[in-house]
Amino acid sequence: MVIREAERGILEETDYLREARNIEHFREHLASLAFVRVPKVHRELSCDQVLTMSHVPGIRMQDFLKTNPSRELRDKLGAGLTRLFFFQLFCVQALHADPHPGNYLFNSNGTIGLVDFGCVKYLKPEVVRCYAQFWSREWVHDAALHAGIIHVIFGPNVSPQEPRVRACMKEIRAFYDEFHPLGKTPTVLDIADPKFMDDLAKLARTLLKNKFLSPEFLFLSRTESGMCNLLHILKARVATTQIAREWMPSTTSGRR
Repeated sequence: MVIREAERGILEETDYLREARNIEHFREHLASLAFVRVPKVHRELSCDQVLTMSHVPGIRMQDFLKTNPSRELRDKLGAGLTRLFFFQLFCVQALHADPHPGNYLFNSNGTIGLVDFGCVKYLKPEVVRCYAQFWSREWVHDAALHAGIIHVIFGPNVSPQEPRVRACMKEIRAFYDEFHPLGKTPTVLDIADPKFMDDLAKLARTLLKNKFLSPEFLFLSRTESGMCNLLHILKARVATTQIAREWMPSTTSGRR
């Protein structure tokens, strides 16, 4: 299933008509984020073999860092990248799923250009709810929520008591408890800290070892890891939990 999902993504990246629809979808649904710039498709100059778009201002990460941006600007852009991720996830329920540094354009005024919409993942509502539950950690004290997460990720016939399931959920909770605490006071995460990236890689290895390979989470995990890598390169400090809560739906009622 994972291989088929990866194959589907690769084939879609070569479909220019689909990419044009993706661009228009994100241009419409990200319009409320004033700091994000998405190109406009020129339909009259596009076809299945040619995709023509408007220019998006900005420079790529490597060149941007050569300008020696201030700490304030790095943190502002880091917060913008984090808001962009969570807004896509919780409000658009679709992800620009190719977080390569070259697909983000940075400007000195804090705006971010987003390009290359060949790889987009439209998410099922239950997957979005499941991800919100990872952050809220309500499942720790709610057996029904816990079982619901397991069924979404591993399948309807898998028991929460299986050793591989328990190993995955233990590591997920430990990672979120350390780096995304739920206290009332906003905690600023220093993503330049090598420990964060090391522990993220450790979590990924644990999930892979225990076959945490739901196709629905393949691109979501890829996008989240890519966002963290961008923040790490920027050496940004971001209040991740506070930003996630801006749009996170209720994990129990489904209300926003």
